[in-house]
Amino acid sequence: MNLSHMKKIRLPQEQDGHLIWRTLEGEWLAGIDSGRGEPALGSLVYGHDAGMNGQWFVIRAASGKLVVYHRVSNTTSPGAIAIYDSFEAMEPHVPAQVFEEAAIRAGLRKPKDYPEAPLDV
Repeated sequence: MNLSHMKKIRLPQEQDGHLIWRTLEGEWLAGIDSGRGEPALGSLVYGHDAGMNGQWFVIRAASGKLVVYHRVSNTTSPGAIAIYDSFEAMEPHVPAQVFEEAAIRAGLRKPKDYPEAPLDV
């Protein structure tokens, strides 16, 4: 894990009817942040059962644990946070495309290698 990629991350969560920021040091592995350490655009998933649809974010915490933040798109309510000890533990709980994106960014898998062809313009 490259500690130079670690930064303060803030995840909105509702607690006792109030919005709070849950904070951690980590790096984004799926989804992108707002530039202020807050979730901006997650990996979009649709066409699964209702519990899997929405935006997904995966963060590798400085501790090595994986934090998954899932929110339903087009809502104002904050998302749900889940914490996993390993990629193997996380895999059955996230959509396959989200797991693949996180594994590639973490360096555990290589991205698909497509051949190149010049574009005649």
